Amino acid sequence: MSQGCTVSVEEVQSWWEVPAIAHFCSLFRAAFNLPDFEIEELEKALSEQDLNFLGDLIACLLQGCYQRTDITPQSFGRYLDDIISYRLNCCTDSATTVWMLLMCLTCSRDWMQTA
Repeated sequence: MSQGCTVSVEEVQSWWEVPAIAHFCSLFRAAFNLPDFEIEELEKALSEQDLNFLGDLIACLLQGCYQRTDITPQSFGRYLDDIISYRLNCCTDSATTVWMLLMCLTCSRDWMQTA
C-alpha cells in the first residue's frame, strides 16, 4: 500500500496478521516497553496510515531487539532493513514470522522513507 492509498477498517480487519501483531504486542508489552493499545486502535492506525502510532510501535519493538534506546520513529529505517535482511537471509524459525509481521505494519517502503 503506497502512501495516500487508504484501506477501509473492514479490509484491515480481514488481515490475519493484525490479530497476530496485536497478540504479540500484548504478550511482550513489558519486555519491549510497548504502549498499551486495543486491536481496534491498531486497525485504525493501519487503515489511516497513522505514521505516529505505527512509527512509535516499530521503534519500540526495534529498541527491544537491539537493546538500544536511541532508535526513534525517525531513525528506525536502517534497523528495520537490517533485521528483515538478516531474518530473510539466514533464519527459518518462528521469529521470522514476527519480523514479517513487522513488515506488514510498515505498509510500504515509501512511507518509511518519509517518516
